[in-house]
Amino acid sequence: MSTASIFGDCHLARVYEHHPDDQENIKFWGTAGAKAFGIDFEEFSKINKISSGTEIGNKDPVEFRETENSKLIVLWFGYVDIRQNLPKYKNSEVIVKDYVDNAISFFKNKDILFVEPLPQFDKMYLKYDGISPEYTYEERLAQNDEFNFYLSKYTKDAGLKTPVSQQLIFDALGVECLDSNVLRKIAPHPVDSLSEEYNKRLYDFFIKLIEKNIQ
Repeated sequence: MSTASIFGDCHLARVYEHHPDDQENIKFWGTAGAKAFGIDFEEFSKINKISSGTEIGNKDPVEFRETENSKLIVLWFGYVDIRQNLPKYKNSEVIVKDYVDNAISFFKNKDILFVEPLPQFDKMYLKYDGISPEYTYEERLAQNDEFNFYLSKYTKDAGLKTPVSQQLIFDALGVECLDSNVLRKIAPHPVDSLSEEYNKRLYDFFIKLIEKNIQ
């Protein structure tokens, strides 16, 4: 049985690049474009959804079923929703409630810990024009704050642990904002991805988080 499993979007797949091959008791399952909206862990299990591969190709994808026996479940979704959907639809309360309810329904008898989404970058660093709608930082920040407000509300209502704050993510990264100074440099163009140095800091952050919360 694995000690813990962490679920998230493509940013988690990049954090996973720093996971030692011999540490099988912690699973990292991140998949590109994953959103809190419409998330269905039951369906992931049914089809045994595979995580995204790492960008530098140093880790094998993880099968969803490899994660199901973990004692601690850490959930890190919402960045994609805030970045490209919520500024338009402004329905964060519905999305967050469904997200929390789906996690509770699927991960029965598990210790569940939500982490507030990766903070928004100061600009929308895109691989190419048109990949997604473009919203200002102020528009995204407003939805970010709403998402986190409802995440706190519905986890509290459900008797779950208080979500891990974005401020702790900033503290772990050692920065006050996500700007061009923290971007990954291996791509030929800017992308909304942290560099290897900062992803390693997030990896260490998640490992300490697990050690603190595991029972």
